[in-house]
Amino acid sequence: MRLIVTGTPGAGKTTIARKLAKKLKLELVNEKEFVEKKKIGRKDRKSGERIVGLKRLTTELNKLLKRKKNVIIEGHLISECKLRPADAVIMVRLSPDRLEFRLQKRNYSEVKIQDNVL
Repeated sequence: MRLIVTGTPGAGKTTIARKLAKKLKLELVNEKEFVEKKKIGRKDRKSGERIVGLKRLTTELNKLLKRKKNVIIEGHLISECKLRPADAVIMVRLSPDRLEFRLQKRNYSEVKIQDNVL
C-alpha cells in the first residue's frame, strides 16, 4: 500500500503517519529527511531554511513510489506534487486557533505562523 500524508505544518501529519506506519507495517519516508538526503533545493542564506524545487521533489518521490509498494510518504510540500501511483492521500487539517498554538510552541516566527494559519 502506498499512502501520502500531507497538510499544514503542525497539524499532526508526522504523528499520524508514524502510527499508521507502525500499525500497517509500512516504511515511513519523511519529506524533510528525504529532501536533505537527496540534496533537493538549496539553503537560504538569510533564514537558513531549505528552498525546495518542487519539480525535482516530484520526480524523486515518483521514482520512490514506483520502486516501493509498501510506503507512507509524509510532509507538507507533497500536497503541491503530482504523485503517482498512490493508493490513498490523507489531508491532515487543524483549526486555526489550535494550529497557531502549536506553531507558537515550536517557536515559529509570527510571519511564518500567519502564513500557515491563514
